[in-house]
Amino acid sequence: IHTLWSLCKIVLHREYIPFIPLRCERPIGPLDEPTFPREKYDIPTGFWEESAEEIFKAAKEIMEIVSANSKRWVSSESPQVAFAIWTAAFVGVYSRKFPYMDTAGHMNGEVPTGDLRLGGETINDAANVAMKTLTEMSSRLKMASGWSKTTKRMLEYFTRIIEDYNRNSSTLDRKYSSRPLPGQRTLSLREGGSGGGLE
Repeated sequence: IHTLWSLCKIVLHREYIPFIPLRCERPIGPLDEPTFPREKYDIPTGFWEESAEEIFKAAKEIMEIVSANSKRWVSSESPQVAFAIWTAAFVGVYSRKFPYMDTAGHMNGEVPTGDLRLGGETINDAANVAMKTLTEMSSRLKMASGWSKTTKRMLEYFTRIIEDYNRNSSTLDRKYSSRPLPGQRTLSLREGGSGGGLE
């Protein structure tokens, strides 16, 4: 029940952060439609930061539950728990590639664990715990194997798009990237354009 509650918080709040926040320095809300411009909406101060923190905190809570059970050599390997771990792993990958979105460092902080299979008394970050747990579950749950591969692919995807964006945005004419001329197409984020990467 606790993992389901944390999973719900992640799913509800992740709609308010950009998928690829390359044009952000902190949580500022969605960059792709629907957006919430200040001139139309009364957004309370700190709302976007608090919303983003709910995501990372909930993912860490999932991994704390998994670590506490693992410490007692108890493993709940239901599809729902595996999905919660995969979601936490995805949030961890996001936090690792965009650490400024996890302002409190929930997914990159220390998680206590006594499970020697996961690395000893402490593990440096909850993201690492999530990915190792998925890998461990892969031999017993086929879906965990698929989620583990997907998590690794997302890490590679984020790495590549960051590299592409940095390379392309440094060589682009700023006028073209911010406002294309008539007849020119809008550039994708990977090409140095604007938005949050949902194109």
